Amino acid sequence: DDVDPALIGRTKELAPKHLATLWGLVEVFEGFSIGAGVNHVSSRNTFDPALTLPAYTIATAGAYYRTGGLQLSLILNNLTDAYYYGSGYSFDRAFPGAPRAVSLSASFAF
Repeated sequence: DDVDPALIGRTKELAPKHLATLWGLVEVFEGFSIGAGVNHVSSRNTFDPALTLPAYTIATAGAYYRTGGLQLSLILNNLTDAYYYGSGYSFDRAFPGAPRAVSLSASFAF
């Protein structure tokens, strides 16, 4: 039991009721793969009972090339450039999620 009766039965702040991720990866030819996926987060309570952060879904895609010990990755996050709130505490502290972004990385394994 909680000492504050108003909190009893209320979902914990920033904890979504539903969270889902779906990702697929296929090797197109030896050494080259492409993948895509979606992340969904349902609405979340904040520390302000009057504010609920809305649900959002983000799509991601990537291309990967591997030869020998070298791996190159090109990742596109938030493909649709969806505007969403990744986190927040109150009306004056609600933090937007990352906009569309592209990243290129290289790694080498010895």
